[in-house]
Amino acid sequence: MRRYVFLASALLAACAAAPTPAPLVPTVTLRAMPTFTASPIFPTPPPTNAPAPTSTLAPTPTPAAYTIKQGDTLIGIAIAHNISVEAIESANPGIDPGNLQPGQIIFLPAPENGAPSVGVAPTPLPLAVGAFTCAPTPVASLICFGEFTNTTDQPIANLSVTVTLSNADNSTGESAAVFAPFDLIPPGVAVPLAAVFANGNQRAALAAILSAESGAALADRYAMLAVSDARGESSSGGFTLSGAVSNPTSITVSNVALVGTVYNSAGSVIGYRKIMLTEPLAANASAQFSVTLPGVESAARWAVIAQGRTP
Repeated sequence: MRRYVFLASALLAACAAAPTPAPLVPTVTLRAMPTFTASPIFPTPPPTNAPAPTSTLAPTPTPAAYTIKQGDTLIGIAIAHNISVEAIESANPGIDPGNLQPGQIIFLPAPENGAPSVGVAPTPLPLAVGAFTCAPTPVASLICFGEFTNTTDQPIANLSVTVTLSNADNSTGESAAVFAPFDLIPPGVAVPLAAVFANGNQRAALAAILSAESGAALADRYAMLAVSDARGESSSGGFTLSGAVSNPTSITVSNVALVGTVYNSAGSVIGYRKIMLTEPLAANASAQFSVTLPGVESAARWAVIAQGRTP
């Protein structure tokens, strides 16, 4: 599909020296009542041989077919078409929100409040994203890492960022759209971002918000989970983060996503990876996790955040 996601999910978790827990109207027009002719109080009864009236159910709206485009996310489609992520998932059993492919056809149910499905993305919120740091990969490509911190007082949904490279002569180079590893980013939460380019001779120049909407209406559909005992160590496969994730809410959460991020001594992101738990997490329950970041030999500090979907 759309984004290079190496790394990963919610509540800021620990650092090498000391753990840091990581804890979205229309105008009403009055119309005149229609005129009518009064019926007699006692209407003429129908003929005795007339068939009994039958009720006719209103037809169920036919779901509309939608073709996935490059960069589409399920939550972005839901926001643009005024429907919920859950409604799209119900209309498309077995859909994998993290693996949407350009050209894939899904079905969109009717908008939930009866409004027309216009499919127009809202204007992004006026947000800023930090600088991206780039480094060549072993296969001569370029990977650039950055981080977005939600400094607003509301959740942010459908966050994507455009990363533009600069050529050696300072002309504009390639651009790529990157997407947040979480559908919903609560206030105060930071998420890593990554873009990969085929040309390893360029360096990142600019990063700008491509899409970002208020997630206030979605706040009760996602829960940030608690991460404890997060630790990091070098391993044969890279740098491994492990610990425990727990559900502090009173309800079971599903689609639990964890994102492990590693930083260098300057505080720049040098890698991240997202993983999904295979099972829902019951109220007040916990589960062990282990996330390995290939190609990362060491890290000055790290963080693990986790998020789950509520019923």
